[in-house]
Amino acid sequence: MKVQIAKNKEELAEKAYEVLLDVINSKDEVSLGLATGSSPEGIYEIFRKEKPDVSHVTTVNLDEYIGLPTDHDQSYAYYMNEQLFKHLEFKATYLPNGLNPDHAAECARYDEIIAANTPDLQLLGIGTNGHIAFNEPGTSFDLTTNVAELSQATIEANSRYFDSPANVPTHAFTMGIKSIMQAK
Repeated sequence: MKVQIAKNKEELAEKAYEVLLDVINSKDEVSLGLATGSSPEGIYEIFRKEKPDVSHVTTVNLDEYIGLPTDHDQSYAYYMNEQLFKHLEFKATYLPNGLNPDHAAECARYDEIIAANTPDLQLLGIGTNGHIAFNEPGTSFDLTTNVAELSQATIEANSRYFDSPANVPTHAFTMGIKSIMQAK
């Protein structure tokens, strides 16, 4: 593991972008695991400005709220489209389908996508209570894609994005720690 220390969020975004760009430029077919939330926004801003060639890059996102359509302004599909996907031409982009009523089938489907597109690099943020994706503290490290029940702390932290805390979804599809740790 190589640890880099940044002075501020702008420097952190620049360093992270450079690491991602090195991976993108390292081979003909690349898969990136991507995150949502406030952590990667500076990185995505640099991507929008620099517009690197990502036509050979497939993305696999960490998670998606259950119950929000992709055009809901708080869905992670919408977030990724606004932040990155409508600005750059990726080979393919994947997120869990938050509207699939068959949760077991959706988890299995997404596990297959991850297996076929194992991330060369996984971008992560850490939630205020220590959650990674929607894997709350104490979640088993043996889980692959699963349905996570959001903790009250996570719901409260995410309520800033919704009209009221009552509108924050209580469950999400999330890549499990086992899947995250398979990134190359």
